[in-house]
Amino acid sequence: MAAPKERESCPSAIGGQAVIEGVMMRAPGRVATAVRVAPDHIVVRCKDYVSLTRRFRILGLPILRGAVSLIESLVIGTSTLNWSAEVTQQCEEQNSPSALHRTLFSLLTVLIGLFFALGLFMYLPYLLTSLAGFGANQLVFHLVVGVIRVCLLLGYLRAIGIWGDVERLFQYHGAEHKAIYSWEEEQAVEVPVAETHSRFHPRCGTSFLLLVALSTVLVYALFDTAWVARFGEFHSVLHRLLVHLPVVPLVAGFAFEMLQLSNRLRSGAIVRTLIAPGLWLQRLTTREPFTEQVEVAVVAIRASLGLPMDGLKSRIEFL
Repeated sequence: MAAPKERESCPSAIGGQAVIEGVMMRAPGRVATAVRVAPDHIVVRCKDYVSLTRRFRILGLPILRGAVSLIESLVIGTSTLNWSAEVTQQCEEQNSPSALHRTLFSLLTVLIGLFFALGLFMYLPYLLTSLAGFGANQLVFHLVVGVIRVCLLLGYLRAIGIWGDVERLFQYHGAEHKAIYSWEEEQAVEVPVAETHSRFHPRCGTSFLLLVALSTVLVYALFDTAWVARFGEFHSVLHRLLVHLPVVPLVAGFAFEMLQLSNRLRSGAIVRTLIAPGLWLQRLTTREPFTEQVEVAVVAIRASLGLPMDGLKSRIEFL
């Protein structure tokens, strides 16, 4: 296990993501993905990775680091998700796509996902609110947009959670949180220990999505008030959307800082109250995992931290 000094230096520096039949964990300097390919067999892929926020000091500044982290998470997460799908399908080497093709496919998937997100969670709320006649007061406009956006988010998460494959993904999401808690609480990163922890985590990406949805109300209300005072009313819904796009990184960065702050101060009563909606939302995006799924998450976090694979029931294979 890691020495106490190492734990103190980065107690909350582990992030993760559920993938197809597995878990990806991202620690400082390394990304590790563990995927179960058989009842007693887990394959692991490790890659060294140093974030741009660490390589370029300016990108590590507050707000800016959140925007950079979001983009990195999208690229790494999508690539890892594609890889896990290949592994679970047990593709033969000669039939698997080349590294270049996988990279291009990952980038294409990210772009499609971004366009879908912009259309569903930005353009549609703007359109509905404008049609309802709430365009005069910018604060009222964005309060209505915020309500619509949160409702769409809840509906979307509820709808995809019905699918069987997504249900499995959500179980691995819960397993990811349990394993991360073991590390953050300075306990042994072992399956029995991880299983005692909650599947809800305040630093989860689901909570981040909710924070982004709420942050847009304040940020865009202020921004639009200043814009209208200087340049006049927006000509159309599309015009408003295009003007807002450059501000998206600012909103994401602001939400990121709020998420990090809530994780550091989560023991306080006020902060616990503020982060409660994010934890409630995780009831839609996590499920209680099986022991075998928790084991995969434990393997992933150990691999990301360079810890030994002692005491595990499954055979571990590094690719």
